[in-house]
Amino acid sequence: MEPGEIETTLSALPGVRAAVVLARRLPGSSDSYLCGYVVGDPDLDTDRLRSAAAESLPPHMVPAHLIVLPALPLTVNGKVDRAALPEPAVATGTAPGGRPPRDELERALIDLWEDTLGIAGLGVDDLLSAYGAGSLTATRLSARIRRTLHLACPVSLVLTAPTVAALAERLRGAEPSGHGPLSPDAHPDGPQGPAPLSPQQHGIYVEQVKDPTGTEYNLPLVVDLPEVPSAERLRTTLAALVARHDVLRTDITLDADGRPHQRVHAELPVALEEVDLPDDADPDAWTARWVRAFDPHRAPLWRVALLRRPGRARLVMDIHHLITDGCSLTLLATEWARQLGGAEPARPEVGYADYARWAAGPAGREHALAQGEFWRRTYATPVRPLDLPTDLPRPPVRRTEGAHLSFPLAAELSHAIRELARAEGVTPFHVLLAGYTAFLGRMSGSDDVTVGTPVSGRHLPGVERTQGMFVNTLCLRLNPRPELSFRAHLRAVADHAMAAADHQDFPFGELVAAAGERDYSRHPMFDTLFAVQDTGLHQVDFLGGRPRWTPEATGRTLFDLNLQIDDAPEGFTAHWAYSTHLFLPGTVELFRDELLALFDAAVTAPDTALHSMNVVAATTQAVPDFDFDF
Repeated sequence: MEPGEIETTLSALPGVRAAVVLARRLPGSSDSYLCGYVVGDPDLDTDRLRSAAAESLPPHMVPAHLIVLPALPLTVNGKVDRAALPEPAVATGTAPGGRPPRDELERALIDLWEDTLGIAGLGVDDLLSAYGAGSLTATRLSARIRRTLHLACPVSLVLTAPTVAALAERLRGAEPSGHGPLSPDAHPDGPQGPAPLSPQQHGIYVEQVKDPTGTEYNLPLVVDLPEVPSAERLRTTLAALVARHDVLRTDITLDADGRPHQRVHAELPVALEEVDLPDDADPDAWTARWVRAFDPHRAPLWRVALLRRPGRARLVMDIHHLITDGCSLTLLATEWARQLGGAEPARPEVGYADYARWAAGPAGREHALAQGEFWRRTYATPVRPLDLPTDLPRPPVRRTEGAHLSFPLAAELSHAIRELARAEGVTPFHVLLAGYTAFLGRMSGSDDVTVGTPVSGRHLPGVERTQGMFVNTLCLRLNPRPELSFRAHLRAVADHAMAAADHQDFPFGELVAAAGERDYSRHPMFDTLFAVQDTGLHQVDFLGGRPRWTPEATGRTLFDLNLQIDDAPEGFTAHWAYSTHLFLPGTVELFRDELLALFDAAVTAPDTALHSMNVVAATTQAVPDFDFDF
């Protein structure tokens, strides 16, 4: 379902003369929602319009907000000026409204959800997903509930509660929260020495110093701009960001015993490289050449360049994973854009060094290790490596050279995936993960599949606006048994993924250590990573451009296969990184065809057994036969 089809549906409603639909991002968040703008008389009832639209559209495609305008703003060329359309909070400030809260708990949850979603007038029975509630807003709300209501609230509890009323009912018997904000450990009195590395930073640092020339932990970001901006304005606002966030002034130093610590510089010069490119130059090729390794011991662990071409420009930022992650990139781009627009973003409650002291200190360690029993049960039996068919023999020591294959999931398939998720009470992430693990089981011939997946790590109170590396990697263990239907496999995947997310603070390094002897030809614990990128980075309006994470510019991958799927309202787009020391491009293209066929089969007939899906897939999409040499 494309936005144009939603616009057509709205335009056909009584009293509507024209309609435009935009995907907007929640204030201070990365979750998105649909907002519709209709031209009609001022007394048009938007509640009735939404109800009428819901008769023709699936629930997730009914705009969360409808705004009545006397006319659509136009550019000088007569096209709709989408940038001039008002934000919903400016235009109305309210949701359609619904049943009011019955008690203090529901009232408190309404307040928290409204603040998180950036709306007002939410009813306790309103479907939260209609207003952009997703995995990241669930993570934020979980932290806020623990902080303000002092109730234990795992992220899975929020994800599985479709309404405020349902969440309140589940929280009525909740135990008191096990931990509060990051104080007092995060804010000790007196001068502070270097902070320890956070658990997330430690493994990255070790791997980087093993290969000082490696760029696999670089996170390049590009923004193609319609006009050439002021370099001085970019430099000044960037300097303000660096002053606001301590992690942007951080590098790694070694103490007398050779142990690494964070070193936060009081001040740091801010440089913006300025490059004039000829009109026929390839900015992607320039970006790939420009990306290079960082020395983790020498700040800044980021660099920025402005590429100018006649009438347009590209802003390029490369930043090390030691000091950022996906959510932090979105936060950084959002704050920088707001500063360029003259706004002053709120300061974070804690700095990243404060968080690292807490996480590496007694309270943080106790909190993390208390989650170990779940993982000990999950890995009570040894993990067998995933034996994927490869074109080339596996090197004795894992190599990181890689290439990328990008491809869209058709609009119809994206819509069907969202609909299956809605019908099963799970998220699209779970449907996509179930399909990917079924694919891995088929390709490897195994019904014991491990796959890594990142989690935001922002469920702890106080870190919502903090720049830094919070992501932890969950090593999921799933069983795509051939006799299972896809629907049954999906339910098992969703249950396991949500349980793992509730135990996400257990350090991945502890899990690796418990597994025993390492095989250095493979990544520890799993060979393939899966992630849905729903941070909203591509929805940030940065001087008229949209930021994009471009991992292909590094020419590296940490895993045999790394499937990253961008989640946008118009559909899903896949970016599949693969090790060029194991796979040839043609093989990965065949993998793509098989994966897409499996997704088609799964959403068409979810009650079909996994072992029969190759039959269903053959009727929906032709997949070439291929053999592999082992």
